[in-house]
Amino acid sequence: MLPQHRVGRLRQLLATDPRTNLLDVQLRITGNRVFIAGRVESDSLRAAVEQVVREALPPEMQVVNNLSVTAYVP
Repeated sequence: MLPQHRVGRLRQLLATDPRTNLLDVQLRITGNRVFIAGRVESDSLRAAVEQVVREALPPEMQVVNNLSVTAYVP
């Protein structure tokens, strides 16, 4: 699968998975690594994003989770 297709699939999964429901993270694939960047509201959401991405990738791909956690301010 081409990297841009894989990124599209991961974005779709993150948007539709009930653990995440996120559209607002950046994904980049370089070689066998997937880089996740952006901001989320909690450590548990940060971990859930990584888990959803890991579940969708073949085992030889690595996930680099660069998400930062920022408190929600209404």
